[in-house]
Amino acid sequence: MLVPLSLVGRTPEVVEEGLTKSSPDKLYIVHTKDESDYSYQEEAKELKKRIGREYKIKVDLLKVDAADLDQIIDTILTAIHNERKENPSLSKRDFVINITGGTNLMAAAATTAAYLSGSRVIYVMHPST
Repeated sequence: MLVPLSLVGRTPEVVEEGLTKSSPDKLYIVHTKDESDYSYQEEAKELKKRIGREYKIKVDLLKVDAADLDQIIDTILTAIHNERKENPSLSKRDFVINITGGTNLMAAAATTAAYLSGSRVIYVMHPST
């Protein structure tokens, strides 16, 4: 089983592109609050609906503070811990973190969480849309 965690920012299509490489049963979307110039939280909600409908994947949203490195790391590690607690057959390598979206700080935090948890990291170079 594969459980991806994807950062979402101004290019939400990278989340879907990450899904084309696998067919997970569940996806976590890591997002921030809406800002005056972009609706990150609303985009994440729309992406959740679309992915659920089109890919038939259960999606959980994880809201983080884009400027709080420790909180982002903790949020991702907690999601991984809870998934492994729910499904003990999952290994560390069953988790893959898509660091393409989000801010640079979010990507750094997600990469750190991947290192600490033994998860894999992916980066989408050229989204197809």
